[in-house]
Amino acid sequence: MNEKIKKTILYFLDNSGKHASYGDIIKYLNDEMGNLDDKEINEALAGLTKENKIISHISVNKEKRYEAEVRRHYHFICNNCGAVKDIFMEQGAVNMLSDHAQKIAKSFARVDKINMSFQGICHQCRDK
Repeated sequence: MNEKIKKTILYFLDNSGKHASYGDIIKYLNDEMGNLDDKEINEALAGLTKENKIISHISVNKEKRYEAEVRRHYHFICNNCGAVKDIFMEQGAVNMLSDHAQKIAKSFARVDKINMSFQGICHQCRDK
């Protein structure tokens, strides 16, 4: 059953066009497969994350979001409506930030991963 749940989650994330919340995923799974045990869903999400088929991140309202876009990218998060959009940056810019952070942190840590987001007001909210 776990593999079927994983495939259904991947299909949803690939085709929904959004950074889905846990609630979005639960609703879709319940509509498609009936009521499932939270433990099975959490195991499927953890498995997909470990397999690098999905990523998760925290939105501006502290809600965990999931997406199937696993290429290195960052996020713009609207402070008003909470919309999340992907931002792809040239590797050189990311390396420059990583190198700088590593120099600052070298006395107390090693930087292994950058988790960066940009925040502001999206055009839809600004135009209202």
